[in-house]
Amino acid sequence: MKRIRFKHQSKIELLPVFLMAASVRLTSLGVFRVVDEEDRWAWAVDLFRAALAGNLPGTLIGDGYPGVFPAWLETIWLLAAALARSVRQGGWIGEGGVYLLIHDWGRWSNLAWQRFPIALANTALVAAIFWYARRLFGPRVAWLAAILISLDPFLLSDSRVNRAEALLTGLMVLSLLALLAWHRRADRRHLLVSGIVGGLAWLTKSQAIVLLPMFGAINLVWLWRQDLPVWELIRRWAGLMLAWAGLAALTFVALWPAVWVVPGDTFRLMLKFATRKVGAEGVNLFFGGRTLVDTDPGLLFYPAILLLRITPVTLLGLLAGLGLLGERLFQTRRLFTRKWLDAGGVWALVLYALLYTGGMSLGSHKQGRFLMSIFPALDLLAALALVRFVQWQQWSARRGQ
Repeated sequence: MKRIRFKHQSKIELLPVFLMAASVRLTSLGVFRVVDEEDRWAWAVDLFRAALAGNLPGTLIGDGYPGVFPAWLETIWLLAAALARSVRQGGWIGEGGVYLLIHDWGRWSNLAWQRFPIALANTALVAAIFWYARRLFGPRVAWLAAILISLDPFLLSDSRVNRAEALLTGLMVLSLLALLAWHRRADRRHLLVSGIVGGLAWLTKSQAIVLLPMFGAINLVWLWRQDLPVWELIRRWAGLMLAWAGLAALTFVALWPAVWVVPGDTFRLMLKFATRKVGAEGVNLFFGGRTLVDTDPGLLFYPAILLLRITPVTLLGLLAGLGLLGERLFQTRRLFTRKWLDAGGVWALVLYALLYTGGMSLGSHKQGRFLMSIFPALDLLAALALVRFVQWQQWSARRGQ
């Protein structure tokens, strides 16, 4: 009996983690409003109606964001509601019933109904990140990280609304952790998860394309650390990147029917959006004591946002991690700190955060919420550093006895 309980313990622990994340994400969803939500809801309505009518060109929604995965979540939610109403009245509600459903839920008084599927997905992503963190770093780190991620106010605020940033954040970090799990265990299922989730991130927001060069760098460093011959390293790296990119691209195409029938129009719309957002158009910020309109706030913007948005506990954990790294650099307790740095690919989390921040800083169109995608990685690093710091203190105390 004990053996069965231990075997399934990580799965059992998913429930309390899910409930913890849900308690702050799925409650009081209609108490505030944010910009952009009305547009996102309109895109979901367009996709829902196009899907019901079998109108594949009509699934070319939005402005190239693309925002397709969030729209699918809303579409599934609307379909479930339409089917429930159909069961109650004894037959399909028809176009008139669909119109009434959308009209009812489109009112601001029913804002919670619009937000629910996105908030539910963000809750599930916290649980999925916990599951992978547990496999990579152990239960203590995973639990502390789950608490930090669940309650991180920067991530939490966007996890409760119908926008893409929090969803993109969870998908990108989950894809990274699945990739690290594949490197550690060579289980193809993890690579499959990483590629599919990466494709969902691309469908959520076009900036997820940065996963390709970032994962390219992380995979190259990981293979390089194995002391492989040069040509073998290149062969493995190229094969891995082709497999990951192929899975992501297949997911992207499979879940956006517009790509099947009007690929030219679809990619032109995305390219137009991307090229427009590379510049400073749409920037409207107060930063450095002045209002910035259509102006690049500069390279200090994201470091400042990081200091303003990070929680004291996460900051404390990162400082503890720097302290452990300092011990490594000064070659005292080298074995212990090197084990900490290598455990589960901690360096890959650091590289992910640095590369993403650096890449986003190169563009002129900057918004504070764009930095959100590194915060779960920082929470994970902080959790791991805090746990390791306590272990280091205990280890030092035993050596001093």
